[in-house]
Amino acid sequence: MLDTRLLRTDLDAIARNLARRGFVLDVERFRALEERRKAAQVAADETRSGRNAHAKKVGMAKGKGEDITALVEEGNALARKLEGLDKELVAVQAEFDELVLGLPNMLHDSVPDGRDENSNVELRRWGTPREFDFTPLDHVALGEKMGRWISRSPAGFPARASWC
Repeated sequence: MLDTRLLRTDLDAIARNLARRGFVLDVERFRALEERRKAAQVAADETRSGRNAHAKKVGMAKGKGEDITALVEEGNALARKLEGLDKELVAVQAEFDELVLGLPNMLHDSVPDGRDENSNVELRRWGTPREFDFTPLDHVALGEKMGRWISRSPAGFPARASWC
């Protein structure tokens, strides 16, 4: 996952880097989500601060023996408003996180541009690749053939069966 601070401070550079992989970052969607997140965060923080100040006011009025019924209702209204703002903030944050989690890693400057490993450049080779008189299987196929893989994870990785 990319650092959200870097995304917030240098979004255009990240978009250019991801374009080297053929990935198009929706910069406008990101900026709109970030603005909604900031606004929801500020509104929730201001309401929380107001609720805390109101609670002190209620405490002072109660200490003086004044009727606090109206103040308690105001406090309840602030609590309901804060609850709604917190729900909005959680929803916006979830949408933001979904966008960020869908971003691929950035390419190092030394990596050639391209969508996949076919764009890579072989810099050096050590030894001679083995020649087999059969078609080798990868570890997943071997595990399935031996009955060691029982399923795949949600990410598509094989899940190992018990060795016992």
